Amino acid sequence: MEKLIDSYVDNNLSLDIPVLVNRPFQKTITETQNIGGKLRQVSRTYNFVYDNYFYGTKAGAITTASECSLIRGSTF
Repeated sequence: MEKLIDSYVDNNLSLDIPVLVNRPFQKTITETQNIGGKLRQVSRTYNFVYDNYFYGTKAGAITTASECSLIRGSTF
């Protein structure tokens, strides 16, 4: 019976854990600058990627649920 339940859970109920690996962002900074005696708004846009980490491990390198679990401890 236990093997039947384990098989059913593995094949029908288990899911991969979704982990956010990274996310691209864009930030626009607008400044007022004095150019030739005239005040002008100058905007600059920066693109960057936020990499997600779990306990010092980059999310893209995680392969098991225990590597990103909130509860970790001894195996004793």
